[in-house]
Amino acid sequence: DGVGAFSVMASRLDGGESDNGAKRDLTTASGSLKFDIGDSVRGRIFGRIADGELQRFPDDSGGEGLAAIRAKERAEDLTALIGATASADLTDDWTIKFDVSYFDQEKNVVSPGVAPGLRDPFGIPASQTEASIERARGAIVNQINVSPTLVLSAGVDVEVEKGESAGALDFGAFALPTNFEDRRTVVGNVLEARYEGLENLTLQGSIRLDWTSDHGEAFSPRLGALYFVEPLNLELRANWSEGFKTPSFFALSDPVVGNAALQPETSRSFDVGVTKYFEDARGWIDVTAFYNQFFDLIDFDAGPPPR
Repeated sequence: DGVGAFSVMASRLDGGESDNGAKRDLTTASGSLKFDIGDSVRGRIFGRIADGELQRFPDDSGGEGLAAIRAKERAEDLTALIGATASADLTDDWTIKFDVSYFDQEKNVVSPGVAPGLRDPFGIPASQTEASIERARGAIVNQINVSPTLVLSAGVDVEVEKGESAGALDFGAFALPTNFEDRRTVVGNVLEARYEGLENLTLQGSIRLDWTSDHGEAFSPRLGALYFVEPLNLELRANWSEGFKTPSFFALSDPVVGNAALQPETSRSFDVGVTKYFEDARGWIDVTAFYNQFFDLIDFDAGPPPR
């Protein structure tokens, strides 16, 4: 029993001013502690804190050479993360894993806006935003070796988010408030299986059911196969999956590019690949082809105007 490894790291970045007028300062500190309890329990506790400041010309302003408004956007952010992971062998064939974490970010952005121009005849008003986000997450996974060729995993994870933003767009004659507050809870249930009962063939699949407090339920399946052609040292693989992602609080609430009407993004993906291994493990060649299809895609459009 005892501590297996302990590490602490700190850094300071003083970026100076780049050719495009940007300046980035960042101070970080992190630590990690690994521990063992008997022969069957292993764990890690970790943490990180970062304090940063960024000065630059706003996006779409023209930068150092072309920006009509010479004042720079200033952003300050403070982030902290703390968490722990652990696994315990309850029997020779049953392992349980735990994962908990807490994330907090405070951000303050003051922007001078963007002057009207050829790309955007209206420009972007000056703004000030103070935002914070908190995220707590916990997960538990059971892995059971049903037989030498079949492994099953079942788990549940819970994530709770809270986002707040207070600010305004400055139109000169008046200021338009851009306050935002939201909470979200996501509960995910997953079941996964891996089968290696056929010679040189591995089959795996999973089903995941997510429930979100703001968008209801979503079902995400995944199937995959891998076959090794032994005489040729060739690995063939294929995967198919469906995905689901809720819009971030930034995408929903940002006073310039946010859209509170965004719906969850879903996707359908398929890929096939071939890997050729050379004798004596001196190298390999890998080729993969993939196809991704997105629905209600959430992306940043640089504009004009940005959205």
